[in-house]
Amino acid sequence: MTLQTAAWALGLADRIPARIEVAFEQRPVVKVPREISPSVFESGIGTIEAREVPCLRAESIVVHMAQRPGTVRSWQGALEWLPDVACEMELEPLLAELAGRPQSVWSRVGYLLSGMRPDLAVEIGRDFEPKSKTRFGPRSNALRNDERWKVSDTLLPFDPRELEAVL
Repeated sequence: MTLQTAAWALGLADRIPARIEVAFEQRPVVKVPREISPSVFESGIGTIEAREVPCLRAESIVVHMAQRPGTVRSWQGALEWLPDVACEMELEPLLAELAGRPQSVWSRVGYLLSGMRPDLAVEIGRDFEPKSKTRFGPRSNALRNDERWKVSDTLLPFDPRELEAVL
């Protein structure tokens, strides 16, 4: 499970989404039932069991959101449970999940955590300096730009830098 479904299974979201969100390591070769919202994401830190099914860890949920921002059906809705997910995150698993991923993912994670978990954002930035601009969302006019992370945000209905720190 991933995204809000994983957050719910981990006890971090109040409700389960209308469509169960499942992350596959590879695109499924069989037809997925309509009740399931599939995405492709391979975790570098593995899963944990929650509610008797494999579930992405908090660090993997956030990296998945940053790697594929379009898989989040409602970023406004995610704001209800994302701070609780961010609160559960730890540095070492986060760095392990980011290892080997493109600069764009590192930049989006740093940007997304800059308000909620500034401690993790600072640590990500210690050994990472973005070299080029990254979009957070589809090609369109930017809602905001972040020079530290070199992110052009065209998607989020909130400024992650202005979110209250959860630790």
